[in-house]
Amino acid sequence: MSCTGRASTETAKSKYYQVRSICRLARSVAQRYKRNGIRESARYDAQRAADYVISIPDRTRRCVETFRKLSKEKQTDQVVNLLLTWIIFWASAGGNDMEGGLPDMDLALCISDHRNIVSHTVLLGLGTEIALRLAVELLSEVYHRLPEPHSRAWDTSYRFIQRHKNASICAIWAGIGLHFLKDASLFADATKPYTGLPVPLPMEAHQALFAANGIACEATAFAGNKRDSLD
Repeated sequence: MSCTGRASTETAKSKYYQVRSICRLARSVAQRYKRNGIRESARYDAQRAADYVISIPDRTRRCVETFRKLSKEKQTDQVVNLLLTWIIFWASAGGNDMEGGLPDMDLALCISDHRNIVSHTVLLGLGTEIALRLAVELLSEVYHRLPEPHSRAWDTSYRFIQRHKNASICAIWAGIGLHFLKDASLFADATKPYTGLPVPLPMEAHQALFAANGIACEATAFAGNKRDSLD
């Protein structure tokens, strides 16, 4: 199979497992709300959220204690993974003001079609993930064709990329999703609408589409991180 085929297959597999995980969670929540009623279920979820916030200091302290027990190598790896994920997340979202980032790259290509249905929907996340996986596959192909013994720089770079690629992909999805949620401007009077839609829609529909795509991207990032933690 070609590098492009492997990259597309890996992306399709990851999305399949992530969508399945999200659907299971949604089905479980829907069944609980149906069984216990909306008011009781909402009260339960609100209490869980409050308990989680209250437990943050204890969770943080346990994480610090666990981190201190790790070897120096694993500590370095976790710090690097955190910094890399944070940098990729903010770069994808567009920084503190959420202006720019991956979604707004369409301005450099076709400013009249800014916020089109390709660059400002989950299609952007899918295309970016395929491109990233393709780059990793190409690097892997080159690496395995190098004569033995490999240079230490090649070995270190290859292991680093393989170790952090999934976290980087999740960070990209999360950053794109945050940008879309910002573009939805749900608490503002209006937002710039989508371009390229086959039919005209009211502004509320445009906001709903931005929000739906943002939530879908964030759910994909969450499901990807959850699957990595299980693996």
